[in-house]
Amino acid sequence: MQNDTGSEQQKSPRARVLVVDDDPHMQQAISTCLARGSYQLSVVSHGIAALEQLELEAYDLIITDQ
Repeated sequence: MQNDTGSEQQKSPRARVLVVDDDPHMQQAISTCLARGSYQLSVVSHGIAALEQLELEAYDLIITDQ
């Protein structure tokens, strides 16, 4: 796609979101809401798994329960 100056526009990268929640219903609810946007979503059920994900990937946002 070209902008008004004739150069090609770069697509902005999708934000990466990590969801950490042990409740499967909350995981599903949050995932459903975020699926409406253009996010790259990872979901894990506990803190150790979240730390392992953070070793592998960089995230723009982390959503956790208490």
